[in-house]
Amino acid sequence: MLTHHDTTPYADKLPTSLNKVLEDFTGNECVLVRYIKSKNKIENKAGHCHANVKAYVDKFGGKAICGWILNRIPAFIEKGHYVWSFHSIWEMPDGKWVDVTEDKHYIGREKSTFIADNERVPDLDKGIAFNNFMVFAEHNFATHFGNYIGASLVANKVYWTDSTMLRVMDTEQHNGKYRLIRPEYPLNIKMMCEEYELDIINGKPVPKPGSKYEAGGSIPMRMLFDYSVSSRG
Repeated sequence: MLTHHDTTPYADKLPTSLNKVLEDFTGNECVLVRYIKSKNKIENKAGHCHANVKAYVDKFGGKAICGWILNRIPAFIEKGHYVWSFHSIWEMPDGKWVDVTEDKHYIGREKSTFIADNERVPDLDKGIAFNNFMVFAEHNFATHFGNYIGASLVANKVYWTDSTMLRVMDTEQHNGKYRLIRPEYPLNIKMMCEEYELDIINGKPVPKPGSKYEAGGSIPMRMLFDYSVSSRG
C-alpha cells in the first residue's frame, strides 16, 4: 500500500465489497487528490494525463503516480456502477500528490477520486496505456446492464470496458493494455494493420480484401481493446 500526503481517504464512502475488489486489483485504497492551483501550473491537454505529469516531473522534479480516476457519472454510481479510467497524477518533490489534468467528469472540481496502481504503468515512448475498467457493487444492476449490452455480468468483478461502456472483456481474457493509434506512433499503426489484416482508408481501419475479417465486414471486438484512436493517454 502506497503512503502519500495531502490526500483525503475515500474508501469509507464506497461499498465494503467494492473496496475489496479495488484493493485486490490495484493494491491500494481510494483517496481524494486535490487539483493543482499553483502559480506554477503548466498548460496541458485534457485526456493526456500521462504526458501532462511527465511535463511537471521534467520541469519541477517529483515523480508520476499511475492509477485510476473514477468517472463521476451520478446516475450510474447511484445504482452501484463504477467506471474507472487509467490516470496519472503528480507526486511533488515534497511528497504531496496533486492532479494536474482537466477531466470532463470533474468540471469545477477541487479534488479527484483516485486509486494508485502498484503494477500498471504507461509507456509514453511506445504509446501504451490501459483500457477503462468497471465494477458493479449491486447484483441487480449488473444483470440489468449486462442484458442491455448483451453480456453476462456479475457484481464485485472487474471488467475491462471501452469509452462507450457497451463492450466488455473479462480480465482473464485480456490484460487491459492497449496501443494508441496516432501519427506519432507509426509502429502501432503498422502492428494493428498486420495483426488484424487491415488497410487504413480515409483514416479508418478497414478489413483487407480476402482477409478473415472481410466477410463479416466488421472489426473484431478484441482489436478495440488492443488499440485505441481516442484521446486517452
